[in-house]
Amino acid sequence: MSRIQRLPFFLHTLIEIPASLNFFLNPSSQLSIPAPQAHTIIQQYATLLFVSCLISIIFASRPVDRTSRNVAGALSLYHVAPGKDLEKE
Repeated sequence: MSRIQRLPFFLHTLIEIPASLNFFLNPSSQLSIPAPQAHTIIQQYATLLFVSCLISIIFASRPVDRTSRNVAGALSLYHVAPGKDLEKE
């Protein structure tokens, strides 16, 4: 697998590891009004981010095939989706 084909997986990991650690270690800092009851949900999200990084590392180390392309597409959708404002005004 060429380096350019591995780059999206490594970039995902590079960006999301610090984010997952921040969510896990500082859940209150993610909320405008700290709510201790939300810590578990934020920490679960941190765990999901971390697992996505592990999956990304696994796919960066294997040959490119249809499955790796599908996983790359799924990870890219994750990065696009939060940009959409779902709140109705």
